[in-house]
Amino acid sequence: MGMRRRSVELCASGMAVLAAAGLAVADAAASGPTVLSTCEASALAHAVSHGGTIDFGLECQDLVLSGTLSVPAGRTVDLEGNGYSVTLIGNGRRLFSVSGGNLTVGGITLGNGRVTGASGASGTQGSSGSSTQAATAGGAGKPGAGARGGAIYIAAGSTVSLTNDTLSNNAAVGGNGGVGGLGGNGLSGRMAPAGPRVRRAHPVAGPGARAVMASRARRARMARRVAPAGPVGQRTVGRSSTPGR
Repeated sequence: MGMRRRSVELCASGMAVLAAAGLAVADAAASGPTVLSTCEASALAHAVSHGGTIDFGLECQDLVLSGTLSVPAGRTVDLEGNGYSVTLIGNGRRLFSVSGGNLTVGGITLGNGRVTGASGASGTQGSSGSSTQAATAGGAGKPGAGARGGAIYIAAGSTVSLTNDTLSNNAAVGGNGGVGGLGGNGLSGRMAPAGPRVRRAHPVAGPGARAVMASRARRARMARRVAPAGPVGQRTVGRSSTPGR
């Protein structure tokens, strides 16, 4: 939800007091205000860089900033909606950074500003173990940095006045904590050397086995020489036969 502020002055000390909106624009009154006739972010940034009073001359309901608008020391900026509906969108970045200068914003919505703190440093890695000493644990990560001013950052010595403005969906998020360090490797030891390579043995037949194989071969040859048996009652001699007696 948006949060409205009416005639409120924000100082670097963080205290809010009633403010006279005309005080912040007194120095720029002599030269007259700058009137914006476009909703281009570059035109707004250019006008802010020169300071003075800046009036919107048209509706700019979704003006996405291309970068944070800076108001350094010695510069006075009075940015006025001038009766038009104007919404400045940070698009994930801070909208204004005031470092010793004076900023007045009137009748404008400041939305979607965001700033994130730096991440914490990672923890140190633990030491490895040895054959006589155990490994050590990794160190803890460091905390992330804090963040301030999602919509407007106000440094010491600055003055910011918000009149009839709406602050919507702005955030300042602290940084992520650092990752813890890796633990050291475990105990170390010597690896035993590999044994000799064993070759697969091929069986070799002994004398007895060779004799059995030779005998089988002879029987096979003799079997091939024997003629087939003739009919009953006949005697077989070579290739001819005579009746039996």
